[in-house]
Amino acid sequence: MEDENPSSVEELINSLKEYFSIQQKILKLEAAEKASELFSEAISMLLILGFFFAVFFFASFALAYALADYFESMFTGFACVAGLYLVIAIIFLAGKERILKTPLMNMLVKNFFKNGTNKN
Repeated sequence: MEDENPSSVEELINSLKEYFSIQQKILKLEAAEKASELFSEAISMLLILGFFFAVFFFASFALAYALADYFESMFTGFACVAGLYLVIAIIFLAGKERILKTPLMNMLVKNFFKNGTNKN
């Protein structure tokens, strides 16, 4: 009966080692999954932002030329567009915490901690 006790303890220790090894592998896989999700999200957002930038860039020139025709001065048209962007920049600067930082942080935390069963 004494032989059974150490054997049971050894089996328990071996089972615990195997359990922790499996848990470690699961954690590594979950970390890799989260990292790949964040990376793919970042790449897709950069791509989308790139397209929006291109649209924004050409729309800015279109607006500047339209205003230049309206005011009959190229300088005035481009200066109006620059002034518009200055006002927008000041608004973003004044409310950067509420407008930019908090929503971006919430999006990142939401993506990081989203449940694996709620995939879009």
